[in-house]
Amino acid sequence: MKPKWHVAAAVIVGLLSITAAGGAMAIYQNTIVRWWIPGIWAFSGASVMLPLFIHKWKFITGRDSRWLNIPVHYVVFTSVLWFAVLFVNHQFRNRDTEHEEKVTIVQKYIRSHTRYRRLTRGRMVPSGNYNTHHVTVRFDNGVEKPLEISLKVYNRTKKGSHATFHLEKGLFGYPVITSKGRLAAR
Repeated sequence: MKPKWHVAAAVIVGLLSITAAGGAMAIYQNTIVRWWIPGIWAFSGASVMLPLFIHKWKFITGRDSRWLNIPVHYVVFTSVLWFAVLFVNHQFRNRDTEHEEKVTIVQKYIRSHTRYRRLTRGRMVPSGNYNTHHVTVRFDNGVEKPLEISLKVYNRTKKGSHATFHLEKGLFGYPVITSKGRLAAR
């Protein structure tokens, strides 16, 4: 039986891709930019890299099919580059541009989610609900950003009230939230 190294490589690349997408979503929570703008940067970078890596994906997929290798390339490279754009913007922000901005709370809402428990191997059953608390804030330039907050902060927040955020300009010009004032989880 031949060793199947491509299976282990596919698992590693899949975990890298999922981790990069999760990291990008975490950094996006503190960045004021529409989600598709760094996505376009990442997709463009993946398109530029496609001719260089199209035949390298054969090692991971185990096939020389372009119909399989091109989507794998775009998924992996777009998630990694999307994380890279947001990470570099966040880590290399200009500390001299720190300023306070007053935001207005335009909406507050609760999302209900179903909690699941494991019954047997491969079988999950609903076991109740839990709530997450959210507000949507509007910045001075008109951009709205939804934020998840704790129950304590949610109960003290009123629609139409104001909060002070500390912002810094990122390397690519996207503002980064460094402090959420009274909306921060305590």
